[in-house]
Amino acid sequence: PTVTLTKNDYRTIHAARTLGLKNGDTLRAGIVRTNQIPGGFLTDQDVDPHPHAGNVTDQATIEWFPEGKIKKAEPTARGEPPGS
Repeated sequence: PTVTLTKNDYRTIHAARTLGLKNGDTLRAGIVRTNQIPGGFLTDQDVDPHPHAGNVTDQATIEWFPEGKIKKAEPTARGEPPGS
């Protein structure tokens, strides 16, 4: 699966500032199951709404998509995400 996070998402900021990840870097990623669904909560009888919930990989790859004035696909000098 592929996931694109917005520039201001806390996970994007963490990848840029704390981890300092560059294009092509590998990291551990996973999809956490949630018991919340729009309008309520899942019960034991409900089916998990996301088919990839619980999947984990140690081979996820970062690919930055620069936005706005930023042209380089890497975190800025201040550690900010370049985009999504």
